[in-house]
Amino acid sequence: MTYLEKSLKYCEDVINDTLSNRKSCNFEKLACKRQLKDLERQNYENFPYYFDEKAGDRHCRFMEMLPHVKDQWKGTLLTLEPHQVFMHHTLYGWRKKSNGFRRFSKAYFELPRKQGKSFSAAGIALYMGFADKIYGAEVYCAATTESQAQMVFKPAWQMVQMNNDLKEAFGLTLAGTPKNPTSIYRLEDMSLVSPVVGRASDGQAPSCAIIDEYHEHPNSSLLDAFVTGTGSRQQPLILIITTAGFDTTYPCYEEHLEAIKILEGSLEKEHVFVAMFGIDNDDDWTDFEVWKKANPNYGVSIQEDGLMIQYQDAMNSLKNRNTLLCKHLNKWMNAGSAWMDMQKFELCKRPDLKLEDFYGHEVWIGVDLANKIDLCAVQLLFKLPDGGFVTFGKYYLPEEIVNKKENSHYQLWRDEGLLITTEGAVTDFFKIEEDLKELDKLFVIKELDFDQKEAHFWVQTIQLWANFECIEIPQSAQFISEPMKTLESLIYDGKMLHDGNKLLTWSFGNVIQKLSRGSSSVKYYYPAKQTNANKIDPVCALIMALSRALVCEDDGNIYNKRAARGEKDILRVL
Repeated sequence: MTYLEKSLKYCEDVINDTLSNRKSCNFEKLACKRQLKDLERQNYENFPYYFDEKAGDRHCRFMEMLPHVKDQWKGTLLTLEPHQVFMHHTLYGWRKKSNGFRRFSKAYFELPRKQGKSFSAAGIALYMGFADKIYGAEVYCAATTESQAQMVFKPAWQMVQMNNDLKEAFGLTLAGTPKNPTSIYRLEDMSLVSPVVGRASDGQAPSCAIIDEYHEHPNSSLLDAFVTGTGSRQQPLILIITTAGFDTTYPCYEEHLEAIKILEGSLEKEHVFVAMFGIDNDDDWTDFEVWKKANPNYGVSIQEDGLMIQYQDAMNSLKNRNTLLCKHLNKWMNAGSAWMDMQKFELCKRPDLKLEDFYGHEVWIGVDLANKIDLCAVQLLFKLPDGGFVTFGKYYLPEEIVNKKENSHYQLWRDEGLLITTEGAVTDFFKIEEDLKELDKLFVIKELDFDQKEAHFWVQTIQLWANFECIEIPQSAQFISEPMKTLESLIYDGKMLHDGNKLLTWSFGNVIQKLSRGSSSVKYYYPAKQTNANKIDPVCALIMALSRALVCEDDGNIYNKRAARGEKDILRVL
């Protein structure tokens, strides 16, 4: 069977759920459907790519000439499993019709632990460095720590050390020792493969950069430097290879969300190849079959006994459960049991929504002022005729907090206009009041809904000039539970539309659902965060606004009222 035939059979088995060792997740199915669709599209004149079976074959043959370097397989040659054939053959088979160069300049691989990620990456590093017919190739295996960078580079170094045919065929020299390998290079043209830790040099011009365990990177500086450095290369490759993570403030989570959109077809990035493995949102993790589903190398690099131990540990240990679900089911966790299904939240995104489209409409405004050195959120909520809602937000932080080294995500959102900064070390509440006055001119403010803990004195100044009511919303679980549940239902039903604000998305990903019991054993839920760095203020502000919008009387004309400045039809602008 040819590599293409193996790849196509894998696609059919995934889509039809007829794999021999497990079921397949939706992401896996979408990747296969994308490949089959593109194979059809290559015959269209306006599709700029074609599939070169021989190019894919050449790369796969190279991979299967490499030796295993660990455990019972040491010294034996690699055999690509069906999902690996699909990933490697697809990545290297697609070409541009215009010049024959590779189609994909970026790849995102997201797999659980023990799936052969490092081995695949090591093979790609060697291929890109010495077999890709690029003069003076530069390949970097990058990570946040030396030990992590070596996870990809060291196997590549050992493969060359163990395979004299490979070393002689490509004229390779090894620098360093088996305990401390430093580089692999070819004197003829100074092509090299080398580890990079922490940051890239301005002088580097990678033909390939492999970013390992990207979920551990607190910012995108390393990736950005490599992307910039590839500018002089004709067909570079940026490969991100990772498991799922815990912190949605890190840039890997944004890559994860983008990858989902590419697979779902809502984001067109033809130069990006995506392969993701895990479980689906409605899967029951307590079913061991689900654990098999998430692990494409089940029965090969991860045996049933080993996976069963992790499964039983997750069943019995609350302390380790989140880590095990994250690393073995590839389930993104956010410092605990996340409340929101972020894929459902993404489906409510409408990038074309503009706040000005709602000028003159009635609005409920939730305000969470937190404390003076923390994130302040002003969340606007508009009702729609179909029973749904639209929300926009304004967010504030003092400059000194934003400019701290560890707050690169705040700096990015400030530069993108998503975060308003005020001078000094504390948030200027006067600035928020001035913005509220401007909102009062543009909309019909039904209510200002607030948490009395931090906003009591500020609201007193608002009441001196406001012609709308200011309503204190108790923050106890028995008051917050129902609107929180309703908010979740609205999002799952696609009826809480938003413009995709990254800060709002981040805050939703930070929310942990906590449980409280009333005197009658009634369960009440409320939003919480596990660490102070994971802000949830925008969500709290939205819950407060929603709690009041749900109980306010509808006088029959609520959706058609207009202030003198606006006459737009809400449904039309959507």
